[in-house]
Amino acid sequence: MPSSAINQLEMWQADTFDTTTIERELAWAEAIGMNIMRVYLHDLAWQNDAQGFYDRIDKFLTIADRHGIKILLTIFDSCWDPFPKGQATGTATLCA
Repeated sequence: MPSSAINQLEMWQADTFDTTTIERELAWAEAIGMNIMRVYLHDLAWQNDAQGFYDRIDKFLTIADRHGIKILLTIFDSCWDPFPKGQATGTATLCA
């Protein structure tokens, strides 16, 4: 998550998706030898703007690729939701 975002939702919303900061911070990560990162995708960003969300993910992956960083996408993590829908996972305990 870039330093300009306070949470994973803000990272992916159209109004706050910040490619300048993402570019700079992935360059820093590359400079210190990072080559893989886990990135969380928020389901509310998808619900509000599915196509825009896909486009922003593509932009993010393109920037990461430029820096030789592979991305492990964690889809629709509901850690924040006390009543997650679907099959419960470890995150269903609110990140305890």
